[in-house]
Amino acid sequence: MSFIQTLKWEWIQFRRTPFQYLAVLLFVLAAVYSISNGISLREKQLETLAKVESDYLAERSVYEKILESGGTKVESRPWVDLSNPFYGMWNSIVYKLKTPSPMMSLAIGQAEQYGFYKRLTFYTSGYDSDLSAEISNPERIAFGALDLTFCVIFLLPLLLIVLCYPIGGYEEDVKMAPLVQIQGDNYHAWIWKRTSAIGLGASMIVILLIAVPSIFSGAFTRVPYQLFTYYSIVIMVYLWFWIGVISAIISLRLGQTSQTMGLVLVWVVFGMVIPGAVQQGASLKFPNSMLVDYLDAKRIDQGEIYEADFEAVWDSLRVKLPEIEQTKLATQPDSAKIEAAKGSVYRAEVAFHMKEVSENIEAGFQQRNDFIESSYWYNPLMGIQNYLYSLADTDFYAYQEYRVAIQDASLELSKKGCVEEWNDEKVDVNRFRSYFNLVSEK
Repeated sequence: MSFIQTLKWEWIQFRRTPFQYLAVLLFVLAAVYSISNGISLREKQLETLAKVESDYLAERSVYEKILESGGTKVESRPWVDLSNPFYGMWNSIVYKLKTPSPMMSLAIGQAEQYGFYKRLTFYTSGYDSDLSAEISNPERIAFGALDLTFCVIFLLPLLLIVLCYPIGGYEEDVKMAPLVQIQGDNYHAWIWKRTSAIGLGASMIVILLIAVPSIFSGAFTRVPYQLFTYYSIVIMVYLWFWIGVISAIISLRLGQTSQTMGLVLVWVVFGMVIPGAVQQGASLKFPNSMLVDYLDAKRIDQGEIYEADFEAVWDSLRVKLPEIEQTKLATQPDSAKIEAAKGSVYRAEVAFHMKEVSENIEAGFQQRNDFIESSYWYNPLMGIQNYLYSLADTDFYAYQEYRVAIQDASLELSKKGCVEEWNDEKVDVNRFRSYFNLVSEK
């Protein structure tokens, strides 16, 4: 039997088998829903970012106009002096935004669990409550969101098992397998042709599910084609890997009941047991207590720093920020101005400490991730899933980079503000505008 004849035969079989119709329908519905969820999430995030940007630009322009007119006071807050570097930076209103990738429609990943915009101040941290939902509930993201990637990784193998269910097992049960060989076909080749025909049909469905929403959402024009190419190739390789596994099990000629149990068992082991065991092992080996370190630093360590003697804090800071020793107030002391500028020293010392705490927390996260990544050789489904999320910029590392950037920006603001206050500098409109680009907003 030629491959074309095999395709026709499998199509006829499919049309005669209602439960296969239902399986394909359910898979397509789940995939369409997940794609719709991804598109909707991205559009909501873009709308939110546009509103946030519009609001803070409007608010920032109010203070900019005050400085342009030669004023420094804000009527609604008379204690605010915009010429002071602290208030100048605070009211320059800089945000760190994370623009969602156009590929979010295919791979939501951890995008639902992380904040995607944050106002930068001297006290900002990447672990503030509006950014750290994933830290307080890590199990929610153990297997990712319901997106097309999840459907392909975990549901597509089930669909292939359902579609390949009649192949081989029925012939073995009714002793018809020898007839296949009598007709001139090698039995194993006959199985591979039938499963390959099903794999070809499944490939067409998956390609359509990737291509159609990407075209309508405009993702093809906004994302480098290499990313779509890598995404599609990985999924196709994954699909045909399962076709190979299914074909190999069918070739064992176990009979329909044993064959079905074997196929389902393989999926359960690789799709549920191993990923679940790895996540549980990671939770036991690396308890989720890292946020406690941040809270302790926020509640206890900061208080201890602010209560410490100024000279001790100054000695500590000048090691970390050597340029402060060359500032105007450090070289030409003025007791009144130094008293007013002491707050910036404490803020900078706290910022350095919080940066150190964040690095320790990220190191703990990295140990957990290294443990999980070391399991990829026997836990391939999670490895493939995380790789696909990395292509869409929705994996753990994408948001880790965002958190680190926020922490770095907060430290940069504190350092800059401290040096300017100790240089006794005054903020004019040009300096105020320079704060806009002190850190990258996007």
